[in-house]
Amino acid sequence: MERPYVGIDLHRRRSVIYTMDAAGEKHECVRIANDPVTLLEEVSRAGSDAEVVIEATYGWYWAVDLLQDAGFRVHLAHPSGNDWGNRRVKNDERDARDLADLLRLGRLAEAWIAPPAVREVREVVRYRAKLVQLRSGLKAQVHAVMGKEGVLPTLTDMFCPAGQREVRTNFPRLVREGRLGCRDICSPTTGAWCGSATTTRGSITYLGFASGLGAMPFGELACGSCPSAHAASRSARRQRISPSRRP
Repeated sequence: MERPYVGIDLHRRRSVIYTMDAAGEKHECVRIANDPVTLLEEVSRAGSDAEVVIEATYGWYWAVDLLQDAGFRVHLAHPSGNDWGNRRVKNDERDARDLADLLRLGRLAEAWIAPPAVREVREVVRYRAKLVQLRSGLKAQVHAVMGKEGVLPTLTDMFCPAGQREVRTNFPRLVREGRLGCRDICSPTTGAWCGSATTTRGSITYLGFASGLGAMPFGELACGSCPSAHAASRSARRQRISPSRRP
Protein backbone atom coordinates (compact mmCIF):
# COMPACT_ATOMS: atom_id res chain seq x y z
CA MET A 1 0.00 0.00 0.00
CA GLU A 2 1.34 3.42 -0.94
CA ARG A 3 2.28 5.69 1.93
CA PRO A 4 0.10 8.83 2.17
CA TYR A 5 1.53 12.26 2.88
CA VAL A 6 -0.23 14.90 4.93
CA GLY A 7 0.63 18.58 4.86
CA ILE A 8 -0.80 20.84 7.56
CA ASP A 9 -0.90 24.60 7.20
CA LEU A 10 -1.25 25.47 10.87
CA HIS A 11 -2.69 28.80 12.01
CA ARG A 12 -3.78 30.23 15.32
CA ARG A 13 -7.49 29.41 15.05
CA ARG A 14 -7.90 27.28 11.91
CA SER A 15 -5.76 24.95 9.87
CA VAL A 16 -5.84 23.29 6.45
CA ILE A 17 -5.00 19.57 6.12
CA TYR A 18 -4.02 18.33 2.66
CA THR A 19 -3.58 14.62 1.95
CA MET A 20 -1.94 13.13 -1.17
CA ASP A 21 -0.70 9.73 -2.23
CA ALA A 22 2.78 8.69 -3.33
CA ALA A 23 2.01 9.81 -6.90
CA GLY A 24 1.06 13.31 -5.77
CA GLU A 25 -2.66 12.85 -6.36
CA LYS A 26 -4.98 14.72 -4.04
CA HIS A 27 -7.01 12.59 -1.66
CA GLU A 28 -8.59 15.16 0.60
CA CYS A 29 -8.29 18.76 1.72
CA VAL A 30 -10.21 20.02 4.74
CA ARG A 31 -10.22 23.16 6.82
CA ILE A 32 -10.73 22.65 10.54
CA ALA A 33 -10.95 24.71 13.68
CA ASN A 34 -7.91 24.08 15.83
CA ASP A 35 -8.97 21.40 18.24
CA PRO A 36 -6.86 18.39 19.32
CA VAL A 37 -9.67 15.87 18.78
CA THR A 38 -10.62 17.22 15.34
CA LEU A 39 -7.00 17.41 14.19
CA LEU A 40 -6.30 13.85 15.24
CA GLU A 41 -9.47 12.57 13.59
CA GLU A 42 -8.72 14.21 10.25
CA VAL A 43 -5.08 13.10 10.12
CA SER A 44 -6.08 9.55 11.13
CA ARG A 45 -8.28 9.32 8.03
CA ALA A 46 -5.06 9.16 5.97
CA GLY A 47 -3.97 6.00 7.78
CA SER A 48 -1.66 5.11 10.62
CA ASP A 49 1.37 4.94 8.29
CA ALA A 50 0.92 8.53 7.02
CA GLU A 51 3.84 10.93 7.16
CA VAL A 52 2.84 14.36 8.40
CA VAL A 53 4.61 17.68 7.85
CA ILE A 54 3.98 20.92 9.73
CA GLU A 55 5.81 24.17 9.20
CA ALA A 56 7.73 25.48 12.22
CA THR A 57 5.56 28.55 12.68
CA TYR A 58 3.69 30.07 15.60
CA GLY A 59 2.16 27.52 17.98
CA TRP A 60 3.38 24.23 16.52
CA TYR A 61 4.20 22.59 19.88
CA TRP A 62 0.79 21.18 20.68
CA ALA A 63 0.10 19.80 17.20
CA VAL A 64 3.45 18.04 16.89
CA ASP A 65 3.23 16.54 20.38
CA LEU A 66 -0.32 15.36 19.73
CA LEU A 67 0.53 13.62 16.46
CA GLN A 68 3.74 12.08 17.76
CA ASP A 69 1.94 10.66 20.78
CA ALA A 70 -0.60 9.14 18.38
CA GLY A 71 2.19 7.30 16.56
CA PHE A 72 2.52 9.40 13.41
CA ARG A 73 5.88 10.22 11.89
CA VAL A 74 5.96 14.01 12.03
CA HIS A 75 8.32 16.28 10.11
CA LEU A 76 8.91 19.93 10.99
CA ALA A 77 9.48 22.10 7.92
CA HIS A 78 12.05 24.88 8.20
CA PRO A 79 10.27 28.21 7.54
CA SER A 80 13.07 29.75 5.48
CA GLY A 81 14.93 26.67 4.28
CA ASN A 82 12.54 25.42 1.60
CA ASP A 83 12.32 26.42 -2.04
CA TRP A 84 8.70 27.28 -2.72
CA GLY A 85 9.35 28.27 -6.32
CA ASN A 86 7.71 31.12 -8.16
CA ARG A 87 4.10 30.71 -7.08
CA ARG A 88 1.45 32.88 -8.65
CA VAL A 89 -1.15 31.74 -6.15
CA LYS A 90 -0.54 31.53 -2.41
CA ASN A 91 -3.28 30.43 -0.06
CA ASP A 92 -3.71 27.99 2.80
CA GLU A 93 -4.55 25.01 0.59
CA ARG A 94 -1.57 25.68 -1.68
CA ASP A 95 0.75 25.97 1.32
CA ALA A 96 -0.46 22.67 2.78
CA ARG A 97 -0.17 20.96 -0.61
CA ASP A 98 3.35 22.24 -1.19
CA LEU A 99 4.44 21.01 2.24
CA ALA A 100 3.15 17.51 1.52
CA ASP A 101 4.67 17.57 -1.96
CA LEU A 102 8.11 18.59 -0.72
CA LEU A 103 8.00 15.76 1.79
CA ARG A 104 6.88 13.27 -0.87
CA LEU A 105 9.73 14.29 -3.21
CA GLY A 106 12.35 14.18 -0.47
CA ARG A 107 13.14 17.88 -0.88
CA LEU A 108 11.86 19.08 2.48
CA ALA A 109 14.27 21.13 4.58
CA GLU A 110 13.51 20.03 8.10
CA ALA A 111 13.98 21.69 11.46
CA TRP A 112 14.82 19.80 14.62
CA ILE A 113 11.85 18.89 16.80
CA ALA A 114 13.22 19.70 20.22
CA PRO A 115 11.88 17.61 23.11
CA PRO A 116 9.61 19.37 25.64
CA ALA A 117 12.39 19.71 28.21
CA VAL A 118 14.61 21.57 25.73
CA ARG A 119 11.70 23.76 24.64
CA GLU A 120 11.06 24.73 28.25
CA VAL A 121 14.65 25.86 28.66
CA ARG A 122 14.40 27.82 25.43
CA GLU A 123 11.29 29.61 26.67
CA VAL A 124 13.07 30.56 29.89
CA VAL A 125 16.01 31.98 27.94
CA ARG A 126 13.70 33.92 25.61
CA TYR A 127 11.75 35.29 28.55
CA ARG A 128 14.93 36.33 30.31
CA ALA A 129 16.08 38.15 27.16
CA LYS A 130 12.78 40.05 27.08
CA LEU A 131 13.21 41.03 30.72
CA VAL A 132 16.74 42.26 30.09
CA GLN A 133 15.45 44.33 27.17
CA LEU A 134 12.66 45.70 29.33
CA ARG A 135 15.09 46.65 32.08
CA SER A 136 17.33 48.47 29.61
CA GLY A 137 14.36 50.38 28.23
CA LEU A 138 13.19 51.39 31.71
CA LYS A 139 16.62 52.71 32.62
CA ALA A 140 16.88 54.61 29.34
CA GLN A 141 13.53 56.31 29.96
CA VAL A 142 14.53 57.32 33.47
CA HIS A 143 17.74 58.85 32.11
CA ALA A 144 15.66 60.65 29.47
CA VAL A 145 13.52 62.27 32.19
CA MET A 146 16.64 63.33 34.05
CA GLY A 147 18.09 64.77 30.86
CA LYS A 148 14.97 66.84 30.14
CA GLU A 149 15.16 68.30 33.66
CA GLY A 150 18.87 69.05 33.37
CA VAL A 151 19.76 66.49 36.03
CA LEU A 152 23.26 65.05 35.63
CA PRO A 153 23.91 61.56 37.02
CA THR A 154 26.59 61.65 39.68
CA LEU A 155 27.02 57.88 39.85
CA THR A 156 27.90 55.35 37.21
CA ASP A 157 24.83 53.31 38.15
CA MET A 158 21.89 55.48 39.15
CA PHE A 159 19.83 52.38 39.86
CA CYS A 160 21.87 51.01 42.73
CA PRO A 161 20.60 51.71 46.27
CA ALA A 162 22.85 54.77 46.57
CA GLY A 163 21.61 56.16 43.26
CA GLN A 164 17.97 55.68 44.24
CA ARG A 165 18.57 57.42 47.56
CA GLU A 166 20.15 60.33 45.73
CA VAL A 167 17.17 60.63 43.42
CA ARG A 168 14.71 60.69 46.32
CA THR A 169 16.83 63.12 48.32
CA ASN A 170 17.93 65.62 45.67
CA PHE A 171 14.98 65.50 43.28
CA PRO A 172 11.86 65.12 45.45
CA ARG A 173 9.74 67.14 43.01
CA LEU A 174 10.28 64.64 40.21
CA VAL A 175 9.46 61.80 42.58
CA ARG A 176 6.27 63.50 43.79
CA GLU A 177 5.14 64.17 40.21
CA GLY A 178 5.66 60.53 39.37
CA ARG A 179 8.33 61.30 36.76
CA LEU A 180 11.02 59.43 38.66
CA GLY A 181 10.54 56.55 41.02
CA CYS A 182 10.04 52.83 41.25
CA ARG A 183 6.88 50.79 41.24
CA ASP A 184 6.42 47.07 41.70
CA ILE A 185 4.82 45.67 38.52
CA CYS A 186 5.45 42.02 39.37
CA SER A 187 2.44 39.76 39.12
CA PRO A 188 2.20 36.61 41.25
CA THR A 189 2.33 34.52 38.08
CA THR A 190 5.56 36.13 36.88
CA GLY A 191 7.22 35.78 40.26
CA ALA A 192 6.28 32.13 40.59
CA TRP A 193 7.17 31.32 36.99
CA CYS A 194 10.64 32.80 37.38
CA GLY A 195 11.05 30.96 40.65
CA SER A 196 12.13 34.17 42.40
CA ALA A 197 10.81 36.48 45.09
CA THR A 198 10.54 40.22 45.48
CA THR A 199 12.82 42.16 47.82
CA THR A 200 11.89 45.49 49.37
CA ARG A 201 14.56 48.00 50.28
CA GLY A 202 13.07 51.15 51.70
CA SER A 203 10.37 52.32 49.29
CA ILE A 204 11.81 50.45 46.31
CA THR A 205 10.61 46.99 45.36
CA TYR A 206 12.99 44.78 43.40
CA LEU A 207 12.12 41.62 41.51
CA GLY A 208 14.72 38.88 41.31
CA PHE A 209 14.85 36.87 38.09
CA ALA A 210 16.86 34.08 36.58
CA SER A 211 20.54 33.73 37.29
CA GLY A 212 22.58 36.42 35.58
CA LEU A 213 19.83 39.04 35.43
CA GLY A 214 19.86 40.37 38.98
CA ALA A 215 17.32 42.56 40.69
CA MET A 216 15.33 44.93 38.52
CA PRO A 217 13.93 48.29 39.68
CA PHE A 218 10.91 49.49 37.73
CA GLY A 219 10.54 53.14 36.83
CA GLU A 220 7.01 54.44 37.25
CA LEU A 221 7.18 56.49 34.07
CA ALA A 222 8.50 53.62 32.00
CA CYS A 223 5.94 51.08 33.20
CA GLY A 224 3.14 53.36 32.03
CA SER A 225 1.57 54.05 35.43
CA CYS A 226 2.02 57.82 35.24
CA PRO A 227 -1.53 59.32 35.19
CA SER A 228 -0.53 62.44 33.28
CA ALA A 229 0.96 60.35 30.45
CA HIS A 230 -2.25 58.33 30.03
CA ALA A 231 -4.44 61.42 30.23
CA ALA A 232 -2.36 63.21 27.63
CA SER A 233 -2.51 60.26 25.26
CA ARG A 234 -6.32 60.25 25.42
CA SER A 235 -6.81 63.98 24.91
CA ALA A 236 -3.99 64.80 22.49
CA ARG A 237 -4.82 65.46 18.86
CA ARG A 238 -2.14 64.09 16.58
CA GLN A 239 -1.82 65.45 13.07
CA ARG A 240 0.36 64.51 10.17
CA ILE A 241 3.84 66.01 10.26
CA SER A 242 4.59 67.82 7.05
CA PRO A 243 8.09 67.32 5.63
CA SER A 244 10.54 70.14 6.19
CA ARG A 245 11.38 72.18 3.15
CA ARG A 246 14.42 74.21 2.46
CA PRO A 247 13.90 77.88 1.62
